[in-house]
Amino acid sequence: MSLPDNLNRWAAGFGDQPALTFLDHHGPRPLGEAVVLTWAELDRRVSAVAAWIQRRACRGQRAAIVAPHGPDYVIAFLAALRAGIIAVPLFPPGHPGTVGRLAAMFADCGPRLVLTTRAQLAAVDGFLDSHGLRKPEVVAVDALPDAIGAEVEPAWHTGDDVAYLQYPPTWTGAPCAVQVTFRNAVDNALTLVESIGALPGQSPSVSWLPLHHAEGLLLGVIAPVAVRARAVLMDPAAFLLKPERWLRALTANPGAVSAAPDFAYGYCAARIGAQEKALLRLDHVRSLFVDGASAQAQTLSRFLDAFAECGLRPEAVRCGYGPVGAAALVSVTTAAPRRTGFDRALLRRGRAEPRAENSPDALTLLSSGTPTRHRVRIVAPDNGRTLPDGAVGEVWVSGALGPGFWGRRKAGERPFGNRLEDADAPAQGWLRTGDLGLVDDGELYVLGRVGELLTVRERQHYPYDVEATVAGAHSALRAHQAAVFTVREFERVLTVLVAERVRECSTQQVAGQVRRAVTARHGLVLDRVVLVDTGRLPRTPDGAVCRATTRDRYLTGGFD
Repeated sequence: MSLPDNLNRWAAGFGDQPALTFLDHHGPRPLGEAVVLTWAELDRRVSAVAAWIQRRACRGQRAAIVAPHGPDYVIAFLAALRAGIIAVPLFPPGHPGTVGRLAAMFADCGPRLVLTTRAQLAAVDGFLDSHGLRKPEVVAVDALPDAIGAEVEPAWHTGDDVAYLQYPPTWTGAPCAVQVTFRNAVDNALTLVESIGALPGQSPSVSWLPLHHAEGLLLGVIAPVAVRARAVLMDPAAFLLKPERWLRALTANPGAVSAAPDFAYGYCAARIGAQEKALLRLDHVRSLFVDGASAQAQTLSRFLDAFAECGLRPEAVRCGYGPVGAAALVSVTTAAPRRTGFDRALLRRGRAEPRAENSPDALTLLSSGTPTRHRVRIVAPDNGRTLPDGAVGEVWVSGALGPGFWGRRKAGERPFGNRLEDADAPAQGWLRTGDLGLVDDGELYVLGRVGELLTVRERQHYPYDVEATVAGAHSALRAHQAAVFTVREFERVLTVLVAERVRECSTQQVAGQVRRAVTARHGLVLDRVVLVDTGRLPRTPDGAVCRATTRDRYLTGGFD
């Protein structure tokens, strides 16, 4: 059963029940103005747009979605799938610092159609003209009448057909879209729903994550349509401006499931005060998901401690792992993630030895669960041999993965189809994820990207671990507002820190305290410390600091 088929089914059997609620926070209401679509209304709108698409595009062509975050985005995405063409979830022009990236993605996917709204038509036309792109046909989906939906023809497809292209938000260099099949989409939804215990028709999905992100699309559109869950959406900017809006939405929707990146949990703990907490009731939250590749134990501890008085249960927080490029959710914890302290010095040498969490020499990691539908191996990056449990290496994945990246890539750019010589079965078809990880007692722990690992004087350091030390070194610094990386200068490898200051301070004093703290805990010397005003660090659309882009900006003098 595909997503378009499921939508038909829910419209026929539960047509008058709410399918989608969008909380519009542009008005005066604290909880937002609710815009509600029933399953029948959503189905009619999707059919109308799908009928328009089928008149102008054929199988295999692409439709770029550049609508604002909200119901029209959901309608445009599902309409492309119903029409039988490939959806490309993007974002409207106008996001600061993203226009060049948007133009590159347009050039890469070559859309036949662009689906937007009346409010964005002029901006989209101006964007296409100014970048000299081969102009596709543009339509405002909110201007199409429901009546044309009667003309839509059922689109035949198999589970292995590509449903949409997903551009990872943290990918650097040339755009690289992951192909996601209809089977991938439904499998990911079922993996998530089964792991967190969501109940069809009873567990609403509450999300502020951008719909052009993999997690936002899965939580806000794909999973709700796959299992008949009501989706409650809000704009990412609404959360970033007032994070309590997310928790108020969870309070108003008992049994809700939701997700957010690691930084968002720390942001809520730091920004939501006693007055806002008095309005929250979180004891009936079913599940809060966080990506295990970015999850930090101390962040989630602060979040759980901050909202325990609101009834938040520790077991409601779940971790999972879905590697970039896999188009698959590989693992999800079925309860609170296991917390394990490992010896920091031994981890740097590639070995995981347990150490008491309260030890100053321990780095506490959160488990991403036990893979069930996929095979996972930890592999030595230098020779491609499988490593035993407790060893740190690159995470390789095999199983029901996507077909790979869109279009042709140069040799060496495809992480798919690798051979693992000493694998038990199969030897072929392994994905090199580019993530560092380890397996301990059957649980997968993800330590970050191989390319972001700090290697200085033959010693390895994990950037998020160093950044956590930085945040606690001085009161002018905060968690999730720093990036540490290495650069090569002549024959030397230099370690650079760029951090946002939250108040006026002496750069020399802050740099001195930070350097002493990092050297004492990690044995690492920070060669350059750059302090910038809040908001200067480049971030992904969901608000997380992007280390790779920060490094690029530093190298081009963007922080001078």
